[in-house]
Amino acid sequence: MTDDTQLDPLEAEALSLAALPPPGEAELRALAAAKGGTLHAWRRSNARHHLYRRAAAGLLVAAAAAAVVLAPSAFRKTPRVAQPEAAAAWKVPDLDAIWKKAGGAVADAGADADADTDESASAALFAELEL
Repeated sequence: MTDDTQLDPLEAEALSLAALPPPGEAELRALAAAKGGTLHAWRRSNARHHLYRRAAAGLLVAAAAAAVVLAPSAFRKTPRVAQPEAAAAWKVPDLDAIWKKAGGAVADAGADADADTDESASAALFAELEL
């Protein structure tokens, strides 16, 4: 509407009957309390919404990083190689037999032994082992 329009007297009377009276003291107090509570509830809801969005974004970034790290190994086809004969023919050494061969040359824990004897016994022991 423009400013130059004028209302018919019946229209003006209908509008004056539809107009609300000015708010009373009780209504003003209720509106003031509702305004503060509504604003607080909106801020709390907005903060919670942003928290969920940040958590979802963090999970999305973690999933993308895991996909980047794990994807190459999931799609890589490595050929299965048979074990070489040397690895298949290797036998676990019998430690008790080696200990018996070393005899008393290897000093027990806590026993005093000559350093030269220990070194020669260790050298003989390791010379026997074929790893």
